[in-house]
Amino acid sequence: MREVRATTLATVPTRPPADEPPDTLPATALPATALPATALPAHDSDSPDTMPIARWFLRRGLGSMVADTAYHASASVRATPALVVLFLLVMFTLVPALTASPLISVGIVLIVVLATWAGGNLLRHRPAFSRIERIGWTEGAVFVVVPVLAVLASPHETEVFEGFVSSATENRLINATGIAVTQLALLALVLGLVNSGLVSLSTYLSREVTRSFLATSAALSRTLPLLLGVLFFSFFTAEMWQSIGRLDSWAYVVVLVSFVALSAVFLSSRDQLDVAGLSRFAADDDLDEALQHTPFHQQRLVTTPAECPVSPAQERSLRLVAAISRLVVAGVIGAAVLAFFLFFAVATTNVESIKSWIQAEPNVIATWASSRHTYALTWEQLRVSGFLAVFSGFYYAVVSATDPSLREGVKDTAEDTVREACAARLEALARSGQSGQSGQSGN
Repeated sequence: MREVRATTLATVPTRPPADEPPDTLPATALPATALPATALPAHDSDSPDTMPIARWFLRRGLGSMVADTAYHASASVRATPALVVLFLLVMFTLVPALTASPLISVGIVLIVVLATWAGGNLLRHRPAFSRIERIGWTEGAVFVVVPVLAVLASPHETEVFEGFVSSATENRLINATGIAVTQLALLALVLGLVNSGLVSLSTYLSREVTRSFLATSAALSRTLPLLLGVLFFSFFTAEMWQSIGRLDSWAYVVVLVSFVALSAVFLSSRDQLDVAGLSRFAADDDLDEALQHTPFHQQRLVTTPAECPVSPAQERSLRLVAAISRLVVAGVIGAAVLAFFLFFAVATTNVESIKSWIQAEPNVIATWASSRHTYALTWEQLRVSGFLAVFSGFYYAVVSATDPSLREGVKDTAEDTVREACAARLEALARSGQSGQSGQSGN
């Protein structure tokens, strides 16, 4: 058998086809990054067949894990839905609002939008009113230029602003320039957010928040008493109210952000997540279990033992997603502490007690009275309760890493997410190489 040398650190073993000659090694035995350019898949990575798999990675904030495979979705594809919506909003709301006759302008806009839609698809040899799949250079130019042309074609009239007369032509040019600047800014903003990965991370974060609220609700009864026992007596110290309660807004935000940043740094450290260990699969059962909730669970090409090749950028992405997952759990714990102390502060403290602690008049937000007691909500109560909540989240994030009893009943999905992503990346690399092999044999 001929010896094949790989320059990469890890390999992606695959099941060779039954009819393969015994003296050859399949091209997919190497990661896609190690394959020659001619061995990469011939089909478009933005084709409809690959998009569901690309979306699976993107929903988890891990788009970089398929950046070197056939399942990578370019920014021009991912940004298309948002840009189409923004284009329609500008055309049907902002453009008519800038003209002298909104009704006539809406008619012009409707004709222009339909003509642009059909013309763009026909130019790319697609059905006239088919769905727009990607934003290329042509579509980007249309996104900016067409609203400008719609404004120029719409009626304008002379206007007088405190003695300054602006003719219809001047208004038309001013409005067209404003629309052009707005469209350029929107295009740059959307593409920048998509390229940076903030959109996919935001989507993942929203899903994690919902999941964590549902998953940790049963464990709060065990975790909260331990945390409240640590924090309860700090609430009644005058030093706490004089320091935290009297902080100005910017200093208070800096203090809270510092605790959150320290928690994120701790949770994303190498000691808290063994990426190298999670990316190894010693047996078929390990790989099948990791692929169970991925798009590749039905038919597997990779054989074990296998190790997923992960670049430094991809490892940073995995650590960031894992840190976010664990940070959200700490955030849910902190939110419960905030609710408790805020209710407790309003129920047990009043303006006089707060004044005696801070040696100044408290900033009262609202007051209400019952037959026996006058209740007050102050900024000092919010600041102290918020600080204790953030500190409790920080305390939970740090201590729960070494004390399993504190996180008992709280489901940690960070390692499961990383292991699933590594297994799916292995299969994506193998299938990318398999497609390339087929293309080579055909030639």
